[in-house]
Amino acid sequence: MTRYLSFILNVLVFGVVLATTSLTFETNDDVVSFFQTSGYLTGQPDGRLIFSHRWVGEILAWLYGALPGPNWYVWYLYAALVLSNVLITKLLIENNAQAAVISKGKYWKLLPPIAILSATIVWNLLFFCTALLRPQFTIAAMWLGAAGWFWLFCKLPFRDDLEKSLTKSVMSWLRQDKSLFKHFFIGIGALLVSGLVRWQAFVGISILLVPVLGYYMKAPMRRFWFGFAGIVGLLLYLNEHLNQQNQPLETSIAYQMAIDAVVNGPNNLDSITIKNKQFTANDLNLLQGWFWVDKTVFSPKKIIHLSEGIRQWRTPNQSLHHLMSSVYYNWPHVLVWLLVGLGLWKYSVKYQRKQVLWVGLWLCLLLGALAMTSRTPFHVLFPFVALLAAAVSIVHKTDWTKLRWPLVILLGTSQMYALYHCHLKNSAYTAAYQRNVTHLKQNSTKLYVVRGAAFPYEGSFSWWYKPQEQLHNLLPTGYLIHTPLYNDILRQWNIDNLAPALLQRNDIQLVDAPMEALQRFYLEKYQLKVDLNLKK
Repeated sequence: MTRYLSFILNVLVFGVVLATTSLTFETNDDVVSFFQTSGYLTGQPDGRLIFSHRWVGEILAWLYGALPGPNWYVWYLYAALVLSNVLITKLLIENNAQAAVISKGKYWKLLPPIAILSATIVWNLLFFCTALLRPQFTIAAMWLGAAGWFWLFCKLPFRDDLEKSLTKSVMSWLRQDKSLFKHFFIGIGALLVSGLVRWQAFVGISILLVPVLGYYMKAPMRRFWFGFAGIVGLLLYLNEHLNQQNQPLETSIAYQMAIDAVVNGPNNLDSITIKNKQFTANDLNLLQGWFWVDKTVFSPKKIIHLSEGIRQWRTPNQSLHHLMSSVYYNWPHVLVWLLVGLGLWKYSVKYQRKQVLWVGLWLCLLLGALAMTSRTPFHVLFPFVALLAAAVSIVHKTDWTKLRWPLVILLGTSQMYALYHCHLKNSAYTAAYQRNVTHLKQNSTKLYVVRGAAFPYEGSFSWWYKPQEQLHNLLPTGYLIHTPLYNDILRQWNIDNLAPALLQRNDIQLVDAPMEALQRFYLEKYQLKVDLNLKK
C-alpha cells in the first residue's frame, strides 16, 4: 500500500502547486542554465552547463533540439524533486506506520494510521511545496542525496533497531535476501543522480548525513557504513574529475565570471575604460546607475575588494551576522528544527539524550563552519535537519503524542503564510516580465540593455517553450555577463565594447531593471558589503 500512497500524495501535492500558484526560479544560476540548454537567446541549445555535469547538459540540449516544445530544464528539476520526495515519503510512512486491518473480506488492506498520514502531509506542506515553488538545482541535488542515503540506511541492515543487523553481516544478508540488491541499486542510483545534478550539493548533504547516521550503528556496521560511503564518494569524485577534465575552457571561465558578476555587475565599465573613452560628466551620470549594489561607477580597486570578499572566509562577527540573517529569512525552518530537537530531548530516555545532544552539536558545528564561508544557502539545509531529526525519532521510536497537534497547527500556519507570500512575489515577477516582453515586441528594432542584473528574467520561463518569443533584443548586465549568451547577443548587434556603443549608437537604449525590492532582497540575502570610502 505504501508504494502507491507515497506516489499518490506527491502527485497530488505537485498537481495542486502547478494549478494554484505562480512559479519562478530560486536563483539566476538556474536562468543561465535554462538559457544555455534551451538556446533561449541564441537559438542553439548548448549542453555546456556551468554548474551541473555535462551528461545532464547534453541530455537537456538533445531534448530541446529534438522536441523544442516543453521546457525540459524545469521539468528536469521537478522530476528530481518529485522522485526524491516519493522515496523520502515512502520511508517516513513505512517506518512510522502500524498496519491496521480495515477490511476482513477476501482482500485484506493495510492503511497507515491517520496520524501518520497527517504527519506526511505536513512534511510535504512544510518543505516539498517550498522546493516546488522555487525550483533550484542545488536543492534538487540535495533532496536526491538525502533520499539515497536514507534509503540505504533504512532498507539495508544498518540500523540498530533491526534484529537482522545484530547477528549477521551486511554481505551475508545480501546473499540471503535478494531484494536487498534492489534497494541497494535504488539508493546508489539516487546518489549518482545527485552528484550529476551538482557535485558540491552531494558533498554537502553527505557531510551532514553520513556521520550522524553512522553514529546510530554498532561498531561492525559503522565501519562498513563509512567504508561504503567513502567508496561511493570516491567513485563519484572520479566521475566529476573526468567531467571537469573534459569541459571546454570557456565553460570554466564562464563559471567564474558568473560568480564575479553577482557583485561586479558590468565589470567592463571600470574607471580606466571611462577615462580612455573620454566620457563626459553627463555620461558618468548616465553610467552611475549601472552598479546595483551602491549605484556608483566602481574602480578596479573596488572590483578586487568585492571579488576577494566572496572568496575569503568571514570574520567571527561577520559570520554571526550572516548566520542570524539566514535564520531571520528562514525562521519557519529554524522553528521546525528547534521544536523537533526539544521534542527529541524531552521524550527520549536518558541514554538516548547523549545521542541527541551529539547530533545537535554536530549540526551546530557544521552550520557554524558554513557561516564562515560566503553565500552559504542555509535555507537548503534546514529541511534536511528536520528530516534528520525525523530519522532519529524513527530509530528510537520517540513518542510525539503530546506535541503532535500543537506542532501541526503552529507549523502549518507559519508555512501557509510563507507559501502565500512566495506566491505573491512570484506573481509580481511574472507580471513584470510580461510587461517587459510586451514592450520589447513593440520595439524590436532596438537593443535594450537592462542595467543592474538579470532580474527581468526572474519570471521568464514557462511550462511551454516557444521559439518565436525569443528576446534577442534584451541584454542583461549582471549574472550572464561574459557567458556565451552575453557574447552571442553582442555579436548579433555588431558590438565589440558595450560601454562606448551605448553612447554612440541610437539603436541601443539603457533601461532600468524592474523590481527594485528584489535587488534589495538579494543585497540583504547575500550580505554584500561595499566599502563606500574606496576611491573611484
